[in-house]
This record gives sequence, C-alpha cells and structure tokens, in this order.
Amino acid sequence: MPRHSFAAWRLLVAVGLLGLAPLAQANDGVGFVATQFAAIAQLIVIVGYLVGFVLFGIGIYGFKRWGENPNSFPLSRAVMSCIAATLLLTLGATYDIVMRSTIDPGFSGSDSRHALALSADALRIDSSSNSIFSEYLPEHTIAVILGFIFVVGLYNFVKGIYLLKNIGASQQQQEGTIAKPLTHIIGGILAMNINVFSCILANIIGFSGICIG
Repeated sequence: MPRHSFAAWRLLVAVGLLGLAPLAQANDGVGFVATQFAAIAQLIVIVGYLVGFVLFGIGIYGFKRWGENPNSFPLSRAVMSCIAATLLLTLGATYDIVMRSTIDPGFSGSDSRHALALSADALRIDSSSNSIFSEYLPEHTIAVILGFIFVVGLYNFVKGIYLLKNIGASQQQQEGTIAKPLTHIIGGILAMNINVFSCILANIIGFSGICIG
C-alpha cells in the first residue's frame, strides 16, 4: 500500500473514532468510550498472538533453511524471528516487564488481560491536576482522545516487537537494524502511558497545564 494511501486510511480511522464523542455523550460517557476502545485493544492483542504463531513457524523453518544452506539464509534471522514471535505470544508479560523496569516499578499485570487492559480511569484527567484540557474539552471528548492515543500506542508497541525479526537480516538489507523497532516500541509505550509521560514532560518544560495524570 502506498505511504500516502496508508496515511489517508489512518486519518479516516481517526475521524471515525472521534465520532465516538457524541455517542459517548448520549450513552454512559467515559464508561462507554472505555468499552469501545478496550475491544479494539483486545483485537490488536489477538492479532499479535496470531502473527506470533505464524512468525514462530517461519523462524523454525528458517533453521531448516539455514541447515540446508547457511550461506543463503543467516542463522540470526531465524533466531530473531523466534524471539519476536515469543514476545508477541507473551505480550502481556512483555509489557509488564518493560513497565516494571522503566516507567512504573509497582506496575502489576500478570497477563495481557490485565497488563494491556484499558480502564475508564485511564481515560479521565486527574481532578487534582491543573490541566488546560479539562477546562476547554468535555469529559467524554477527552476520553475519546486518550483512548485513541492508547490504541495507537498499543498498535505501535506490537508492530515494534514484530519488526524485531528484521534485526537478523543480512547486512545488505537496510531493514536489519534495531532503530526502527525500538522507535515503535518506545513510542508505543509513551503513548499508552500518555498520562504519566505528559506529567514528566510538564516537569521538564515547567508548564503544569499539559499534565493530565
């Protein structure tokens, strides 16, 4: 798919999701929004599992190809395919480990249903914060925006793990670097924890109005 077509597709999805705001206002507000985005997040996780199964099979087949002709298929590619597949098959545990070792040492998520779950509380701005967003935007609109950011972050987190398979590619292929998958993984985690990241950014630049945590 051409890059500009993919960008247009993402824009249409964003507009469609923002259309949830009036529906949220007519229904259960933030709870309604959380339910919709939680379903999308669960779908992304399920797709990640399926891709992990396929990728693991590709990795095992890669060992066979390497055994038959080591010069035509690098062993590192088969190894990285299996590693990426394993991380996809254990998305919840992977995210849990990353969170504990970076953003939140007290984070607890025993599996994907908990570690990657989206709650209504995550879509609300802390009432004790001085966020400028809560002054100009209704609660349900803020919930839609935060839910959309979370889903985009989760997608990029999963995509980044999938792209780890390319690290083992031959040196002639530019895709065989760790920069691209790390960019997706780190960016995804920051987006999924936008509440925490916004407050960190607010402390750095000295403007508490952008903190929504």
